[in-house]
Amino acid sequence: MNKIIMNNKRKFFLIFAIFSLMVMISPALANGRQTYHEDYRQRQKSVVYGPMGCSDSEMECTEYGKATLRRKNNRVILNLRTSGLEPNAAYTVWYVVFNNPEYCTGTCGSDDLSNPDVAASLLWGAGQISDYKGRARFGTELYVGGAPGEIVSGPGLLDADKAEIHAVLRTHGPLIPNQAYAQLTTLGGGCEINTCINQQFAIFP
Repeated sequence: MNKIIMNNKRKFFLIFAIFSLMVMISPALANGRQTYHEDYRQRQKSVVYGPMGCSDSEMECTEYGKATLRRKNNRVILNLRTSGLEPNAAYTVWYVVFNNPEYCTGTCGSDDLSNPDVAASLLWGAGQISDYKGRARFGTELYVGGAPGEIVSGPGLLDADKAEIHAVLRTHGPLIPNQAYAQLTTLGGGCEINTCINQQFAIFP
């Protein structure tokens, strides 16, 4: 993993937690993505699966929603809709970017995050409050050399066409007075009071 300057032990724990929960995507799931454009690198469609880690264990993966990723010259545009969430709770979507997927050991996953040749990065993408039925929609853009919010680690997006991108959906629990903004915009927002876990994912190889 690229060198990361940690402000405190708590931030290190949060980064470790989200990285350790990153799913090792099986070839079956990675190849299960659908495309609806002649050049799929320009527009990709993926299933939103859960729970986290299901493809690397005996747990069964469940389909909860759909996601699309459009790749432009200098940015990617993510749209994700999903279900099966805690009603009226705070959720964030995180980009896990593998800038050099050719250096991954097989399908890109948690074992590749510490490989400097892969140049992996973790960045905030969007925040939303689920509705009363446990559904939510997210829309966000990630630019080369930029970020829509918190950068937890890594260099960000280096090449919009080349990078393999995983979208990870994280719960921050019920809204907390005076902490709602942090719950929707940061990795650790509300986690000192609520239980924060990574629940679902979508893959764009």
